[in-house]
Amino acid sequence: MVILVLIFHSGASYSSAVDFWPFHDVNPSGAIDFFMFLCDVFFMSALFFTAGYFAVPSIEKRGGGKFILDKLKTLGAPWLVVTAGIMPALDYIVFAAQNESPCGYGKYWLLSMRKIAEFRFGWLDMDRFIP
Repeated sequence: MVILVLIFHSGASYSSAVDFWPFHDVNPSGAIDFFMFLCDVFFMSALFFTAGYFAVPSIEKRGGGKFILDKLKTLGAPWLVVTAGIMPALDYIVFAAQNESPCGYGKYWLLSMRKIAEFRFGWLDMDRFIP
């Protein structure tokens, strides 16, 4: 299942269906569009089901509080590193490549953190709030 998710994300550059993806091939493939539409809903549902299925024995074994604390340690720290470090840097690289005079990275990072703190769902389009 995870390998299929990797293939799915690898295909995003060759699809016309994922307009927010930072890199696009000049000739998108209809076959990849079909694959992405077909599999998009299936992957996340199946992986969440699997995670929930295997979480029950772990909760029963350790208890709810210990389970949540362990998940915060194993998932929370990487999420924080990616959210506050890696994603703003990757977004800035794409933003700087697409604009002639982007703002400095420090300002861009602060604006990214402000947008993340708003806790909105959906795609974060930095061009909408950076002049």
